[in-house]
Amino acid sequence: MLSRCLILLVVTCMSAGAGPDAFPSPGDDRANVPLTVRGKDWYAHIPPDHEGEVELRFVLPPDRLSVLPSGEAVPFVSGENGAIRFRVAPEKRTSPETVVIAHWELAKWEDDIQTMEKNFPNVPAHPILFVGSSSIRGWKVTGDFPGLPVVNHGFGGSEYFDALSYADRIIHPLRPRAVVLYDGDNDIARGKSPEWVAADMKALVRVIHHANPQTPVVVLSTKTSMARWEFHEQMEQSNRLLAEFAATDPRVTFLDVNTPLLDAEGKPDERYFLPDRLHLNHEGYVVWTNLLRPILDRILANPVPAAE
Repeated sequence: MLSRCLILLVVTCMSAGAGPDAFPSPGDDRANVPLTVRGKDWYAHIPPDHEGEVELRFVLPPDRLSVLPSGEAVPFVSGENGAIRFRVAPEKRTSPETVVIAHWELAKWEDDIQTMEKNFPNVPAHPILFVGSSSIRGWKVTGDFPGLPVVNHGFGGSEYFDALSYADRIIHPLRPRAVVLYDGDNDIARGKSPEWVAADMKALVRVIHHANPQTPVVVLSTKTSMARWEFHEQMEQSNRLLAEFAATDPRVTFLDVNTPLLDAEGKPDERYFLPDRLHLNHEGYVVWTNLLRPILDRILANPVPAAE
C-alpha cells in the first residue's frame, strides 16, 4: 500500500493568465518544478526548458493528474518514499509553461465539511477557529472558553493534509481572528515521517496567511499516548520541527500540550485519557484549556504582530 505523504516545492511562476498572488505556494522543495496550491488542486508549472520527468515528492497519490487547458489525463507512477513521477510528451507542452493539475477527491470528509458550512450563519464574526483531528473535535471549546468567540472545525481521523485541502472552505471564509491547529497524531500513525508532518503543517500555515496575512496561528504539539506509544519518538521529533518553524514567524505560536500530560516516568498519564488510551478525557482537556487560555486572551488583547 502506498504511504501517505505530501508534495514538495517553491513557486516562482503561476498558471497561464493568473496574477502573481492568485494561489499560495505550499513551501520550499516540494517538487522539481514550481508548484502552487488551491484547495484540493495542486498546480505543477513545467517551464519550457524542463527536460525529463516531473517529480512530486512526499505525495499522497492524487486521484488524477490532468494537463491544462485540455483536461487530458496524465499518467503517473509512484516511486520510492511516496514520490510520484510523470512526464508530458513534447507535443502536449504549451507556452509559456505547461500546467498539470494534481487533484484529490477526499470524499470521505465531505459530509463533515458541509455540516461546518451550513453552520456559518451561526458563527460569530472573526472567530477563534479550532481546526484539526478528533482531539479538536472532542474538545468542548464553547464551554471551556467562556466569553471567547470560539468555533470548532475538527473532523475526526484527519491529518494536516486534509485541513490544508479544505482550508478554502472551512478557514478562509470566516476570516478568523486566530486559528488553533492540532494534527500529526494520525499522520505519523499512518506512516508519515516527522519531516512530512512538519512540511504539511508549514504548507497549511502558509495557505492560512496567504488568505489572511495577519492571522495568529497557534500550533498545538502532537500528544503521545499509550495507544500509539510505538510512535512516540517520531511524534517528539515532529514536535521539535513544529516548534522550530514557529520560532521563525511572530504570527505563529507553538504550544507544548504534550509534556503536561506525562507522568513522572515520561509516559502518558492515564488520568488524562479515555479508556481507549488515545483520546483525552475531561481532565485532559482541562489541562489543555488552562495552557491555551492565556495565549488566546493575549491574542485578543494585543495587535497582531507584523510578519518580518
